[in-house]
Amino acid sequence: MQRITREEVFQRIAQAPGGVNLSGLDLSGLHLIGVDFRKADLRGANLSGADLSLAHLQEADLRGANLSGARVIFTKLLNANLEGADLTGVELEKAETNNTQGICNR
Repeated sequence: MQRITREEVFQRIAQAPGGVNLSGLDLSGLHLIGVDFRKADLRGANLSGADLSLAHLQEADLRGANLSGARVIFTKLLNANLEGADLTGVELEKAETNNTQGICNR
């Protein structure tokens, strides 16, 4: 799995404004607070321990992603797909999860 930096994440997003492809990449432990991942392909990505607080993940594809230990606080997950994602120990607080697949709405 290829590891990328926070700066590389931003570069890739800038090059793909309609939805970036970060599938299968290692983004573990990165501080991604407030990042716009709308319509992003994050299938199979490693986001373990990442801080996704205030991030925009509307319509993102997170199938099979590893989000174990990630912070998902005040994150927008509307219409996202998390089927098969590892959500072990995720800090999920006040996230918007309407119509999100693979997660129990709270």
